[in-house]
Amino acid sequence: MKFKLHLVALSKERNRMFPFSKDEKGYTLLLTLLLIVIIISLLTTFLFASVTQQKQIEQTDKSFEASSVAEMGAEKIRTIILTKYEDIKSELRVCVNTSKPEEVVECTETAISKVRAIKDSMSSYSLDGSSPKKYSVLPQVTSDNVFYQYQVKPFNSNSTVEQFKIEVVGVIPSNQKVINLTFNLPLAILEEKEPDDGGNNSGGLIDFPLESSIFPPPASLPKCSGKLALPQCKLDGNQKFTWDDFRLDRSTIYIDGSLDFKLNGKNKENEDLKDSTIYIRNHSDLYLSNPLTLKNGKIFVYDIVDFTFFSGLNLEMYIEQNANIVNHFDATNSKIVVGGNVTIIDKKTITITNTKMLIKGNLEADNHKNVFVKVDRGSTLYLQGAQNNIEQLIVYNNSKVCIDNHAKIDNLSIQTGGKVFLPATYSGTVPNGATKISNYNEECSLNSRNDYEVSPVLTEDDITSDVTYGN
Repeated sequence: MKFKLHLVALSKERNRMFPFSKDEKGYTLLLTLLLIVIIISLLTTFLFASVTQQKQIEQTDKSFEASSVAEMGAEKIRTIILTKYEDIKSELRVCVNTSKPEEVVECTETAISKVRAIKDSMSSYSLDGSSPKKYSVLPQVTSDNVFYQYQVKPFNSNSTVEQFKIEVVGVIPSNQKVINLTFNLPLAILEEKEPDDGGNNSGGLIDFPLESSIFPPPASLPKCSGKLALPQCKLDGNQKFTWDDFRLDRSTIYIDGSLDFKLNGKNKENEDLKDSTIYIRNHSDLYLSNPLTLKNGKIFVYDIVDFTFFSGLNLEMYIEQNANIVNHFDATNSKIVVGGNVTIIDKKTITITNTKMLIKGNLEADNHKNVFVKVDRGSTLYLQGAQNNIEQLIVYNNSKVCIDNHAKIDNLSIQTGGKVFLPATYSGTVPNGATKISNYNEECSLNSRNDYEVSPVLTEDDITSDVTYGN
């Protein structure tokens, strides 16, 4: 009973100290509910913004992915078209080098027709053997949801350029992007040049500077080092020099002295002497243990050269005096002029492939039984000496040998369009299989194949313009 009275007393005391009306209690409840509503609204707004942002990010990612698929497709198409175009030019180059002057026009017209047909060939081109309507981005990836398509559209072609448009569409689930490319394929792919003998006694085959304009080189030039490719450098004195794994790029080397020069052409990019020039002043030994490749590169020798081993690709070389071949000699896609005799020191073979080689002296050996010559794939060998002695000469694959004066050939083999010409005034014994012709000066002109030049190699950017993006 006392405990109950005590609780009642506490309740009265609390009411006396904190008096509340019924209206005040209702207001407190309303305020609480309002706060709850505000908090819920803020949370809802935040969640909505987060979801919206996430959707925007996902949409951006999908747009970027679709654009990437379209770009990869566009790059593949650009590569295919450029490869087709450059292959046609390579075929034209071979056709010009292996045809008579009057046939060059036909070679050019055929090449232009093939360029104009590239657009039509792309209409049914399949990169991976699947339906021409869909192409996978990578050959090893097959997906019905991620692919690109393209459509060839005609454009304004004219007599100088073949133009067409290609629309590339990159497709992924729920998104796609479009790239439009305009292709411009030049039709002026063969340039006719005026005959030029260079004024340097090479018959126009190679244009070379006089020795007096090259040597001595500037005194300020640094010395060349085996691992350092300088824009310009020099080697002088009697020395041995070995250059392993070297690469020159737009460099010039002056070699002023008697030199044993060993070059190991091992560059994987096949450009050991890119846009470079080597000048050699005195009697030197060139030892090439691997094919030495040049891109627009040249070697000029103003003395005698001993070829201990020689295998060259894309060479342009001038030798003012004699050349002694101690070991194998092989040249491909090259131009070579020897101002004196070519002497075979050992029983080895000279092989030229798609190459023009002029020997102003004699091709011989101490015992002519040592001389073996192969002329292959559209090559021309010009022999201007009076005492050429050859044991075996093989001429094949539309190649040609022109003999100005005299040649003793024990075994002449002519195959697959090969030809050996002599002037009508030739008074010596005609080798079996050779032909005396009245138009020798025209047929064997050093300029007959150098009056034409195929246009330089282009890049993907060179053949593409007006690249635009769409949805």
